[in-house]
Amino acid sequence: MQIKISITFFLFLSVSLQAFASADSELARAEKNLLELKVKKEQLQRSYPHGETETTQAYRMRFKRVNDERMKVRVIAEQQRVEKQKALEEQKRIIELAIIAQSERIERIKENARLESVKEKNRQLTDRKSAAEKTTDNKKTDKKATITKTKEVISAPAPLYARIDLSRQRMKVYQNNTLIYEWKISTARKGYVTPVGSYKPYYTARMHYSRKYENSPMPNSVFFKGGYAIHGTDSIWRLGTRASHGCVRLHPTNAKTLYTLIQKYGLKNTAIKITN
Repeated sequence: MQIKISITFFLFLSVSLQAFASADSELARAEKNLLELKVKKEQLQRSYPHGETETTQAYRMRFKRVNDERMKVRVIAEQQRVEKQKALEEQKRIIELAIIAQSERIERIKENARLESVKEKNRQLTDRKSAAEKTTDNKKTDKKATITKTKEVISAPAPLYARIDLSRQRMKVYQNNTLIYEWKISTARKGYVTPVGSYKPYYTARMHYSRKYENSPMPNSVFFKGGYAIHGTDSIWRLGTRASHGCVRLHPTNAKTLYTLIQKYGLKNTAIKITN
């Protein structure tokens, strides 16, 4: 019985010692872990003198500030984009209005040009009718030279002499002091001048084109002063009235006749006089 008790006590003691040894081992492990934590804490305190909580708070505040700045930049960028879009839309609207206004202006110009063309045609028709009503033989006298029945003799300054009367809008041509032709002419209209005086022709051209007035044709031109010349015209219904820019216009047939005579007699033997 005593032996059983001894064995039981021995087993209990052995188990207790093992338990104490295990407890000591756990305690040593805990102390070791605590020591490691203390070391880490000291290391953290040395690295972050304000403490871990304060450092984390500062980091969070800095992160929040940076994030807020990013949000402000995004908001500003979005506002600028919206403003730019509005400006583009406004420019587009202004351009569209300008295009519409220009189109309307072009249409008005076209309409005015059309009305002016109609007015010019009507005026030409009126002039033709008025010229036809002046005399019944108007066409005959315009198409071919008229040789006077009564011979008029003067003392001409040259074998071939052309005298132009601005008030009557007539030209008389003398050959060797004798009148051979009298024609209707057109000289400078209001705002322009046909120079008055005595001249010698200095240049002739079978066909000349005016550089000053849009290359207008000037057949059988006889230049007597600068750019002033006697030449043919296709506006025959206006002969007998002031209608030119300063030149002396003739019926094409009459201009050709005068041109041929000047070629025959020569520039030196031809004289031109223009009077009021």
